[in-house]
Amino acid sequence: MDDLHSPLSGTFAASPHYLGGVSDSLAHLPPLYQLLSLGGVFCVIHLRNNAVVTWLVVQLHSSIGTEAMWPEEYRATLRAMTFTERLCFTLYGAALAAVAVVLFRVFCQDAWKIGLNAAQMFPDKKLPTIAMVVLMCVAEGIRLQQVIVQELCTPGSLARLAMHGFDGIEESEFDQRVSESNTHFVIQVELLRAYLAQACVHRVPVILLAGAYRLFRDVPNKAHVALRWYMATMAGFTIAQEMLGMYIRYVWTDWSLWAMVIWPLVFLGVVNYVYGLSKRAGTVVTMSSTNCVTEALRGLVTCGALWLIASLIVLAFVVSVHEELVLIWLFMSLMILWTPAIIDACATDYMAFLAIGAGCTVYAMGGVSSVWASARFGALHFLWWFFPSLLYNATLHLFASRYIAMTVAASWFLWSLAPPSELLKNAESAAELGLEDGHGVVHLFTARVLWLRAVADFRTLPKGSWIYGLTQGDGERAFDLILHAAAAACAVCIAISFAVERRFTAEARLAWRQRDIVSATPAVLLRKMIRTVVVVGCVAASAGMWWVVRHYVLPMWTQLLPDMISKLLATVAAVTVLGNLMDMHDSMYIACMRILGLPDPLITIDGPAVASDDLASSATSKMPTEDKGVHPSRTFE
Repeated sequence: MDDLHSPLSGTFAASPHYLGGVSDSLAHLPPLYQLLSLGGVFCVIHLRNNAVVTWLVVQLHSSIGTEAMWPEEYRATLRAMTFTERLCFTLYGAALAAVAVVLFRVFCQDAWKIGLNAAQMFPDKKLPTIAMVVLMCVAEGIRLQQVIVQELCTPGSLARLAMHGFDGIEESEFDQRVSESNTHFVIQVELLRAYLAQACVHRVPVILLAGAYRLFRDVPNKAHVALRWYMATMAGFTIAQEMLGMYIRYVWTDWSLWAMVIWPLVFLGVVNYVYGLSKRAGTVVTMSSTNCVTEALRGLVTCGALWLIASLIVLAFVVSVHEELVLIWLFMSLMILWTPAIIDACATDYMAFLAIGAGCTVYAMGGVSSVWASARFGALHFLWWFFPSLLYNATLHLFASRYIAMTVAASWFLWSLAPPSELLKNAESAAELGLEDGHGVVHLFTARVLWLRAVADFRTLPKGSWIYGLTQGDGERAFDLILHAAAAACAVCIAISFAVERRFTAEARLAWRQRDIVSATPAVLLRKMIRTVVVVGCVAASAGMWWVVRHYVLPMWTQLLPDMISKLLATVAAVTVLGNLMDMHDSMYIACMRILGLPDPLITIDGPAVASDDLASSATSKMPTEDKGVHPSRTFE
């Protein structure tokens, strides 16, 4: 082993057991590539007919309780939505949220001089602000639920006709061409129209009355008031209007009207509690009557915009809560972003989680016949990631260029994703694996996976493949052959990296350490595997805690706890356990190293000695800015 001590003052020699990390490798990705990773949403759109994506959409779907907003008849229709319809709902909700953001920027901030700054409603007081916003959204949610019931349960309404497949539209006064439209589109358009129309009916008179009151009160006094008093004025007229309306119609059981009364009462109480009974609190005297009128109009516009924004946010939340699409998009984007970093860092822990996820998914989908088959599929999936990482590392050691190494690894990775050649030549082979005819992009991501699934499940392989002649189509023999071939290929790559790394001088090793490069030698890989076992064990313990709390602990306490609350409490317990275990995972890793008799050599950093494994995970803040004595063949492009 080369001497680990560096002649450079104030620095340390690079550890031969540097384990690397995905976060370190991400720092070396081009910024443009990081932006392109956001394009994972387009992958989700293109893979909408993919069996795995479709299954994930169904399994991950959860409306966080918003299904209770819809009538039972419409819930069944919502559950049967296609992926495209779910995506359109999500985009529709995102569009509503975007409109709300634009309205807030224009009317609720000083930048455009149209409205006042909404943050001045309760200056420097976060709790009243948060409480009022939450209660405002709750009130709007109650009003939205009443509008939904009115539109979908009123006989003869267009939304109800659409919910029943436009049955009976010939006898109605609506244009029959509407029946050619999508059911959800018609319902959502009618709901949006009715929701905003009702908001105008309830808010516009209040704004006009409040504006007249403020003008007659403030202009003679040549003063204008703080934003909260404009909202308080609207609150007072809202109470009077809604109570008078309920009295005239003699309707006292409409919860949406009571919500519109309760919120103003709470708001007035909060204002009086926070700012006392002084009538001049928040009043500014001015010399210009025009300024009084301008400030009053700006304040009323801001208050009206806040109610409209709350309405749009509630509607966006109710119609677009398909978090499974957000999770899938996030996963796609992260995979596009992290794949080069996982390969560069040879992150076996990430590979292990991906392999475990693949095995669990294929078993849950019923794609394999047993748990052992899913475990074999997970092992093949792990090798699918592990070999290109070792190939990348060996190429990097030979050519000392991340770009060349990534080109080689990416070429192999993309080739491995391509459909096996026999599927392109023989339609019967594709049919045996459950693929349809054609050579679309979907095959690029599914054909090889289905082929590996057939191998892991010990099924008969399609004829015409390169492995058929060696195994006579037997899946078990093919699995053994692939394992032996993968092990041999990985051993060759490890040997190349080890042989080149042994020739490094201390300066060359330090230069590689400065660039966060991992040398996939047997010692490093052994330590990576030990750390992976520790991390996987921590996550498994957390998942076990979630299962125990969710299915055994909480049912012992109460049978009436809502399912969503049970999941939330179980998740809190699991996250707490995971956080505590991850705080100790370094200590557990060091303990495992000592048990196996594999202590790392100690390296001096201008003082006390520390373990190099601890050093590998620490920040490299004392790295030199210039490479001194580094061999030219060990530099980077």
